[in-house]
Amino acid sequence: MPVIYASKAKTYEMPGVSFVGLAAPQTGSKENSAWQFSLDPNTHGTAHHLTREEIIIVTSGSAVAEIGTDKHEISTGDAIIIPAFTHFKLSNSSSAPVICVAVLPIGARAIIDSEPPFTPPWTQ
Repeated sequence: MPVIYASKAKTYEMPGVSFVGLAAPQTGSKENSAWQFSLDPNTHGTAHHLTREEIIIVTSGSAVAEIGTDKHEISTGDAIIIPAFTHFKLSNSSSAPVICVAVLPIGARAIIDSEPPFTPPWTQ
């Protein structure tokens, strides 16, 4: 049973957000990928959708989740389930970071606007 230590996990940076890859095929997972991400203060996420259902759990802070046409205020301890092929965006308008853990089946792909689908590197 592999143990993935956060201190040794690979980090991926994008403007306003960082991802720490935890469970993925490269770390021994066979079915699901999981990662922690931090959304910087006053950062509005990128609208996208995924080819598989994603689960996000807020571990610290608060944010606004846009799922389809609905907006939801979420905060520490809340979980959201984003159905496959559903518009999604997470934004942080507060002065503190939002930290979350996400789970996605291996092989899922992300789609932003009309760009080709891609596999996020923290899920590989």
